[in-house]
Amino acid sequence: MKHAQTYHVEKNGVQKIITIGPHGTVKEDSELKERVNLENVTLIISGVRVQDERTYICQVEKSSVDITESKVHLRVYKAPEFPEIKLPTAGLPVNEKAEVATCESKNGFPAPNIAWYKNGFPLQRDHDGVEVSYQHTQESSGLFTVMSILNMQVVQSDNDAVLYCEVSYHVPGGDFMMESKKENLTVYYPNTKVTLYKEKPSGSVKEGDTVELRCVGDGNPQPEITISKKDTDGSSLVEQPSLILENVQRGASGGYVCTGIDYSDGYHEASAEIELHVHYLDPPIFSEKSPLLVNLGDHLSVSCEVNGSSKAEIVWQKNGKDYFHGTLLNLDEVGYDISGNYTCFVHLIDVPELNVTNNLEIVVAGKPDVSVSSKVLSVKENELVTVTCTAIGYPAADITWSINGSVDGNIDELEVTSELTFRVTQDLVNTSISCVATNLYGSSEEEIQLEQSAEMTDSTVIPVIDLVTTAVAVSGSEENVIQETTRAGSHGVIIVVVIVCILLLAILGAVLYFLYKKGRISCGRSGKQDITKPGEKEHIVVEMKPDSPAEESVLLPGSQEKKPPGDQEKYMDIRN
Repeated sequence: MKHAQTYHVEKNGVQKIITIGPHGTVKEDSELKERVNLENVTLIISGVRVQDERTYICQVEKSSVDITESKVHLRVYKAPEFPEIKLPTAGLPVNEKAEVATCESKNGFPAPNIAWYKNGFPLQRDHDGVEVSYQHTQESSGLFTVMSILNMQVVQSDNDAVLYCEVSYHVPGGDFMMESKKENLTVYYPNTKVTLYKEKPSGSVKEGDTVELRCVGDGNPQPEITISKKDTDGSSLVEQPSLILENVQRGASGGYVCTGIDYSDGYHEASAEIELHVHYLDPPIFSEKSPLLVNLGDHLSVSCEVNGSSKAEIVWQKNGKDYFHGTLLNLDEVGYDISGNYTCFVHLIDVPELNVTNNLEIVVAGKPDVSVSSKVLSVKENELVTVTCTAIGYPAADITWSINGSVDGNIDELEVTSELTFRVTQDLVNTSISCVATNLYGSSEEEIQLEQSAEMTDSTVIPVIDLVTTAVAVSGSEENVIQETTRAGSHGVIIVVVIVCILLLAILGAVLYFLYKKGRISCGRSGKQDITKPGEKEHIVVEMKPDSPAEESVLLPGSQEKKPPGDQEKYMDIRN
């Protein structure tokens, strides 16, 4: 026999929902009839609503006396909508207790909780005059709308305080929270004074800047404000909290006054003043006109005068470098190096970014100053030579040479350069040529001495030393004594080396000859006997051969008497 299975719901007692038995399935609760179903003994409710939160009972009847049942309670949850905070459109009067803000959270289930925060810190109920009340409204859907009302006594420091509310709720899975938008609290309190200050620029004011003067009161809302310049007919009056001066000039300097009138607590008037100082610096003026012409060797004095709003620093510059500090440029016995462009650079000490400049050209006039590439020049006959002559002066000089040649010139401001290229003739050797520079103030001359280069030639042989190197030789019946004199002429290292070598050879020859005369040396190929004998006649013959080879040979024979055959091959030959 098939058992009957019935589901009930506790609703004003117990109400049957659906039954499954021998006679099929029967749905009996009209509210759940369209949303309830039974699958494999499992009760399924679709489109769950808040009203579905109840206790459900499952009964199984085996017989009229054998009935078992089981209960389950269904809970329904829904997260609320984003909370909405509202503050009064007008400000709150200071030191009065009033409704400050409301926070509303809609369509949540169960009803959510609401907390308040000011400047990031929670507001405690019934603490420091804080009162919070709640309104719960259950909609036809069964969902709850909760409104929290914040009341408190505001003070002046609460102006612009940040308020927001926090909604916390529970759903399956945990506890959650949402924050509302942050709103600023506006508190009204009277103005007791006003302040006038320079909003921009942040630093010193210079001519050409845009200046903004702003006037503010110490209350809320701001008073009615007017700004005007003192000691004027009112033409500069503006009825607003700021005064803007574009491309400000020095004439805008002076005192400005701000007046504020507050009607919030009767009638209260307050005023404030400020002194505006506009810095200026005019272009410098020279005591002399540019270009300034000064004679060579004269004294130069020129001043750079400035007109500014405060103390200025003056620097004379030349070629981008500081040349002199101070208003007056004083120079004694000026030279051509003074010529050039000078800049008078001026800036205010209190306002370094405010600076001006002016340029002055100084020209030193006078007789040319001449220089040449070399005052002494070594030359050779028929050599092609180039020399240079430079003249500095104003006006630019004309350069002439005392000899003819190819001339190439160049002019660079006050400096004139002339290059002369010529061939050296025999008449020019050991003479001088001159370079003459001329302008309106006179002429200057510089000479170049041409000296002949020192070189070895047949006609310029310098005798150094006569040297006799001796040697003894016996060859047949002839006796020859040869002496060569080497003559050399040169300069520099070659002469030194030659002289040293000749002196060493002379010393060596003299030593050998001395030893030979003393009998300390015995010469020969097959014998050891002395080639000199006592009593024998000795004589020396010297023959000069200037065109002989560089080799020097000296034969020093003994007596012309016939010697034994064994002695005829005994000789000494000393060579370089």
